[in-house]
Amino acid sequence: MKVQKLLEIHRQFTKSPGLSKSLGDGFLCQHNPIYGNIRAAALEAGFRFSSDFNASYQALPFSQLEKVLSEKSIPFTDNVSVLEDLNSRMKDSLQWNEISEGLKKNYAFHEACHAVA
Repeated sequence: MKVQKLLEIHRQFTKSPGLSKSLGDGFLCQHNPIYGNIRAAALEAGFRFSSDFNASYQALPFSQLEKVLSEKSIPFTDNVSVLEDLNSRMKDSLQWNEISEGLKKNYAFHEACHAVA
């Protein structure tokens, strides 16, 4: 599948509470009740989601749970902008299977489960 098509689908589901800079997040919020309910509960508990660079979380995420909970800030990586840029430079010919294994994954759902618990 072309990355262009994936980005088109992603853009259809970028309304809040979806994270517009996390590939597929809005789709999951709207189509997976467990995912959506966890997101709603985390937001209701006062948590926010941040794509600000966090070197400690990038280096060793397991060591950061206490900080995530105390600051009520759930980190995620903007993995959409790089796809948009690369896809544009490749004139919409980029295939998902060419880059899928290298794309940084997000664990916003996982971290939100900690927040809700």
